[in-house]
Parts: sequence; structure tokens; C-alpha cells
Amino acid sequence: MKITFLIFFTLFVGLMTTAPAYARGGGVTPVPPQRVDIVPANLQAEIVPDPFGFIYSTSVSGDTLITNGISVFNTTTYVYERTGTIWSLQTTLSAADGAVLCCIAKISGDNAVVMGSVTNPVTGLITTSPYIFHRTPATVTTPAVWKLEKKLTGLGIAPIDFARRGSSPLLAVDGNTVAVAVNAGIGANVFIYKRIVNAAGVPVWARQALLTNTGASARSGSISLSGNTLVLSDYSVAGLSGQVLVYQRTLNTWSQQAVLTSGVTPSGFGYSVGVSGNNLVIGAVFESAVDPKKGFLLNSGAIYFFERTGTTWVQKAKFPNPTPSRLGAFGSNVSISGANAAITAPGNGPASLYVFQRGATTWSRIITNEPKGTFLDFSYNDGFIGVVSDISVSGKTYTAIGQRLDPTLTTTTIEDFVFTIP
Repeated sequence: MKITFLIFFTLFVGLMTTAPAYARGGGVTPVPPQRVDIVPANLQAEIVPDPFGFIYSTSVSGDTLITNGISVFNTTTYVYERTGTIWSLQTTLSAADGAVLCCIAKISGDNAVVMGSVTNPVTGLITTSPYIFHRTPATVTTPAVWKLEKKLTGLGIAPIDFARRGSSPLLAVDGNTVAVAVNAGIGANVFIYKRIVNAAGVPVWARQALLTNTGASARSGSISLSGNTLVLSDYSVAGLSGQVLVYQRTLNTWSQQAVLTSGVTPSGFGYSVGVSGNNLVIGAVFESAVDPKKGFLLNSGAIYFFERTGTTWVQKAKFPNPTPSRLGAFGSNVSISGANAAITAPGNGPASLYVFQRGATTWSRIITNEPKGTFLDFSYNDGFIGVVSDISVSGKTYTAIGQRLDPTLTTTTIEDFVFTIP
């Protein structure tokens, strides 16, 4: 599969092009009139970076969205900016060494980290590294500018090992901190970098910590970062029971704070994780369900919410797949921001999205995006690496990768859907 993807990946690298964005209520390019279908009421925009390509990653922070993928014409990382309710292309990211920036991109505030690869023209060997970009905000007279500040090297990343779900490495960014988990030995090594300004006034990304032999595999887990808290998971341990490791930073020192489990086998607990402050959401895609009408449903999926009080993490809630289905994989992708959490279920044909919100003491489901009877599907199969789905939430906005099928059933467009939370 990796060889097939490498051939596909190499052939499809090309020139960067400007791409349109669809926006509900008026955008850069309006939705063609022949697309008359049922759309979610909270859908704000449909962003199409490249009408001929695939999207593999989406990440949103405030009014900025970063997404990337590959196509016949280009392999590009796009940055979109929202003004009011309209999203427009702000820029595309590139590296001076000609790196192909794909297919993981994460953003937080004015910092973004993107995986990239460089092919040696003589040996043909591919070197894969994370690239960190920083945005200088716009002023009255100058526009915002994104600039490459650091290429992280020497991490032991395998070539082209970042192009699919469940690959190594894993990336996370929050504020001025970046974490990269890479498989090594008996478990993943986690490299943690922090942006500081040195005595000369020059910004520097310095390695703050290295967590070695964590016992979690970067090929079968997820990573998330929030302030001084880092979460790393491995759903494959103990017969797919899974585990989630929580680390805490005190000054410049990181130490393990907790090891969380579900007590269910198989569970896939930790297939995806998301942390925000003292709240943690965990996906468990291999949990099965029994439905009165449908019977036993293998891998229907479930999610767990944990909350921290002091230094203790306690399970606050567990939710099964809202639409129980065989291989529904509810919890494949999770993202959390404050009191809002967004979840994917790519196996709920067509794939569905859900938003949960924390009240005074409990979590409850407030939004259901189940596109039954519509031409939307919040995941897709690219035919090379399998099913692709991704989701990101920031404040009252969440984004998801998916596809729109033309009513004639002849054309499919891969899009980045942007939704709002009431």
C-alpha cells in the first residue's frame, strides 16, 4: 500500500494554484444552481482547495483554517481566513527546500506545523520532517504573512510514513508549543518544542523535552496538546483494550500524570484523543453494540469524556454511537475546544458528524449531521490509502473533510465543510 501511494504521491506533485472557496450566503465562488439538495442548517462554508484533488487534513483556530492534500496539478497546504461569515484563501505555504507539504497540518493561533518530504535528486531517498510556520499578523498597511521558522530534523521519521491515518509521526500544536510523536524502540518518542525569543530578539524553536519509550505506538494512536497538558494514546495494547497517557508540564519539565483505560476489550480506547484544559474526549472505535432491531453491531464505536480535578482524571460520561451501525467507527476522529467536542463516524453510511457540549456538570449531544437523503458524505475513500476523515473544532466552529456528490451521480468533489455551533 505504501509503495502504491508513493508512486501516486510522486506523480501528483505539481505547481501550486489558487483555489476557490464555497460559502453559504455568498462566497468566493457560489454553489452551482444544479446542486439542489438538503444541507445542514449550520453549514457555513464549503471550501474546495482543488476540485481535482484529495484533502487529508483539516485544522481550524479562530478565524483561520489550514488544509492540505494532493491532486493531479498540485500538492499544497492552503490557509483560509474568515471575515464575517465568508472564508477566502489567504495564502499557500511552501518551504525553500522544495518540500512537498502533505498530508498532516495543524494550526493554533499564529503557529502551524505541517509534515513535509524532500526527495534527493541523486539517490532518490526521501527525508520526512515537520515544518513549523509562524504568522506575522496584519497591520493597517501590511497584510498578514506566513513564514517558515523551523524545520525539525533528526527525529527518525520514516519516509512517506505520514500520508495515512494511523501513521507515524503524530503532530500537535497549541500556542507556542509543538509536539511530535515518532515510533522508536518499544514505544513512541515524543519531541516537544517551544517557541521563545532569544536575547537578540530572534524567535527560536528550542527542544524543551524528549519523552522516550512511552509505551505507546505512534502508529496506533493519537496525540493532543492543550496548554501544559499532553495526551498520547495507543489503542492496540492489551488486546485492543487501549490506553491513554497524560503528561503534565511544570515549568520546563514534563512528567506522566495518569494512565487511563476503559475496562472494555476490545475497545480501541484511544483510537483518537482530544484535550482542552481539564476536559478530555477519547474515541473507542472497536466497541460493539447490541441494538434491539439490528442485533449485534461490530465496531459501532463509542466515546468517553474525562475531567481533571487537581491532578486526578475521572470519567464523566460515555456515549455509544448515536446511530448504532455495524462498523460505524463512531469516535474515529475527535476534537475538543472548551465546552464543545466534535466527533466523526465514517462508517455510519453515509459518514456522520456529531457535536457534544458540556453543561454545568454533564455532556450532551446538541448537533447531529447525518446526511441521509442528501448528496453529502463526511468522509471519502481515495482508492489508494482507504477511508479518509478528519475533524477540528475551535470555539463555535468545526470543520470536517468530506465529499459532495453531484445530483447526477457523475461528479464527486472533495471538500472541507465548515459548520457553526449555536
